[in-house]
Amino acid sequence: MTIVKQPHHTPTIILLLMENKLHIRIAGALFILAMVCYMAGNALLASPYSKISIAMGGILQIANSLSVIAIAALLYPTLATQSKAGASAYLALRITEGILLMAGTVFLLLPHDTMLSSAIDTEIFTIIAKKLNYLMYQTGMIALGFGGIICCSILFKAVLLPRWLSLWGIIGYALLVVGCVAELIGYPYGIALAVPGGLFELVSGMWMLLKGFRNPKNQVTLS
Repeated sequence: MTIVKQPHHTPTIILLLMENKLHIRIAGALFILAMVCYMAGNALLASPYSKISIAMGGILQIANSLSVIAIAALLYPTLATQSKAGASAYLALRITEGILLMAGTVFLLLPHDTMLSSAIDTEIFTIIAKKLNYLMYQTGMIALGFGGIICCSILFKAVLLPRWLSLWGIIGYALLVVGCVAELIGYPYGIALAVPGGLFELVSGMWMLLKGFRNPKNQVTLS
């Protein structure tokens, strides 16, 4: 089958490619920003209670949740050129992750609400809130793990990133899922098994920020 190139589409294609490259670099920055926001927010929420630290911790945690959704939205156009179903699944799973993490943050903040704490036993309420936050976090990370496997599989097949890096992501996210399931059934291996995936997000985020994606192996032709 012969594909006839139409020159008048060239400016549009160039603009789309430039826009996608910008999206990818922003997504790379958000990978790093999300990690910083989560770690800093978690530290503030775990610190000795003060209204300022609790408020800042909550804001940073919510910023992390919004960032993970934004990452998937920014990567969607590029991933969809390779697999629309895969890109849609990745977006849906990262939205799920973001919502669950935000819900977990809300649960942590509720015990510090003056009206609620005066009506309910604060100690019991805090214990319940922490357990719900833990459940939301582990479930959110499972969503991230499956979404990450799908995303990295697309990246691997299209060689948008070096294949060793995409393979690292697939393995890292698979270990994340295993670790979260282990945590939920009582085995404390979640943190250790999350390390490879966390390092992948740091390295891939820097790669995307500095270099963007390679030209896909399977180009989509516009005509």
